[in-house]
Amino acid sequence: MAKVGKNEKFNDFSNTDGFSLIFCGSWSVKSKNWRNENKKECKLFIEKSRTFIWSIFLWIVFNCKSICSKRCQPNRIIPIRIAKLCMGQRFINEIFKRKNEQIQMDWNFPNNNRGVSNIMKTFIIIPAHNEEKSIGYVLDNLKKHRYNNIVVVNDFSKDNTEKIAKQKGAIVLNHIINRGQGASLVTGNEYALRNGAEIIVHFDADNQMMAEDIPAMVDPIVKKKADITLGSRFLNKKSNVPKFKIFTLTLGKIFLRTFYGITLTDSQCGFRAMSRKAAETIEIKQDKMEHASEILIEIFKKRLKYKEIPVTIKYTEYSKKHTHHGSFHLWSGVKIAVKILAKRLM
Repeated sequence: MAKVGKNEKFNDFSNTDGFSLIFCGSWSVKSKNWRNENKKECKLFIEKSRTFIWSIFLWIVFNCKSICSKRCQPNRIIPIRIAKLCMGQRFINEIFKRKNEQIQMDWNFPNNNRGVSNIMKTFIIIPAHNEEKSIGYVLDNLKKHRYNNIVVVNDFSKDNTEKIAKQKGAIVLNHIINRGQGASLVTGNEYALRNGAEIIVHFDADNQMMAEDIPAMVDPIVKKKADITLGSRFLNKKSNVPKFKIFTLTLGKIFLRTFYGITLTDSQCGFRAMSRKAAETIEIKQDKMEHASEILIEIFKKRLKYKEIPVTIKYTEYSKKHTHHGSFHLWSGVKIAVKILAKRLM
């Protein structure tokens, strides 16, 4: 440790060590003159020392994932007011150069969906059965919007659906028999939950849905305003829904409102997003198309917070041939209503 005479002035910090300066209040220098003249320099050095120490600490916290447990991963945000209490406003302004913001930690999870949010881990679940003509375009569009956790549930397709999905970089889960869309969603949900999903989005493989609508679907869940969001084709009126399908969907709305008190503008849209809590709470037991109404009933029974979001559904010649329309769609709706009523009576 450098020695200083009783009345000697000392203005150069390079000739002494940090320990002596940090504890200069108890330093063995009796001269009041020295302390008065070097008080400002001493305080500045102490502040810079504290800044350096906290900078190292924050760098470790922000960059070492092993330090923080998985319980803090869903939020991954440290409010800046906590930092202010620990280090002071001047330190925050100097190091981060911003005010009244949140310090967001980029955890760099593999395959994390930056397109949805850099905060919550999101999985896109796509049931697929003989969708080789459209699955490639759907996956390319999702990748274009930076969605990487994409799970294609191949429901015993007899074409090249599985091969194309793997070539596009999707996670492919295979059913050894054709079970239906409801069962495929159950398989996808279980996989996503086991791999740490915080938000799950249900998406179609026939290129009817728009990847551009996903952020609006996810936003209420991220902001804790809803447990599940439901797409609606009738809120923005941009979907070219066939007239006969509008008629059958209207009957479905009346049915759900009459028997379950559920009021929605679109009761059968397969475009939905749900939080981890909702995915763990909702039980899908219907393997086929009845799952859409079953999910709504589960929302009603489990008292989950839900919100309808306007989405655009494109009806192309391919999608019209590949899905149920016309009288067949009406007959399918009747069967769904009968099964739901039978379940309610039982």
